[in-house]
Amino acid sequence: YKEIKDFKKYFQEQFDNLYQKRLKECKNIKLNTLNKKMQTIKKYLSSLEKEDDLLKEAEDYSFRADVLFANLNNLKEYERKFELKDFYGKTIFFDLDCNPKQSANIFYKKSKKLKQRAKNISIERSNLLEKLYFYEKLYKLLEKAKDLFELELLLPKKKLNENKKIQKDSNIIDFYFNEFKISVGKNERGNEYLLKNAKKEDLWFHVKDFSSAHVFITSNKQKINEEVVEFAAKLCMNFSNLKSGAYIVDYTKRNFVKVKEKAFVNYINFKSIKIIKE
Repeated sequence: YKEIKDFKKYFQEQFDNLYQKRLKECKNIKLNTLNKKMQTIKKYLSSLEKEDDLLKEAEDYSFRADVLFANLNNLKEYERKFELKDFYGKTIFFDLDCNPKQSANIFYKKSKKLKQRAKNISIERSNLLEKLYFYEKLYKLLEKAKDLFELELLLPKKKLNENKKIQKDSNIIDFYFNEFKISVGKNERGNEYLLKNAKKEDLWFHVKDFSSAHVFITSNKQKINEEVVEFAAKLCMNFSNLKSGAYIVDYTKRNFVKVKEKAFVNYINFKSIKIIKE
């Protein structure tokens, strides 16, 4: 048995211990969930065909087609297996399923399809890398979360009616803090989307003098308190490609932000907040 001399202190210590235990458990669950998503992306990335290999194969088909067309006058329509000199004097062996002219056209079509596949894979790879980069940023934020409220803000539990919601732009992510929606652009397309769709009273955030994510607080004509502003500024800094250090985050109403080109802007009537990145 242990004698309790200060009940208030004793129960506070018990509460703190239980809270930290619960915080650790929840954090581990969310980190594991996010880590599985990242591992799935990495595994899929490694399974993608190499664009350079596809382009090389495409060039080979195109080159063989060029050689065939250059020698059509010297070839019989029934010929299927033969050797030809290319434009550099190198011997190429052909084993065709169709006549030379048809085969040359087939080679051109295959070359075109391979180039298109390489282009599609390049786009897919870029999208996956952007998603992975975003998850890595979110993972670091979850690791640094100091309470359950922040954990749930960063990675909320899935709701039953989530699939019924209208699908939003995949280049942005929304957080909810004190009933305010805070939207973060994952990339340049996301930043452009937010700039285009935000209302003039919404609050816009950007790291001063650096290339950063664009962040918006949807105001709904309500007063936005300092706590929400600070959280939005932290999101803006942490989802930008910045090293550890102190940064200034500027913020102003969307009405005072003028788009020059894509996500490049000029802005006036702004305030600033200092944020430390560990």
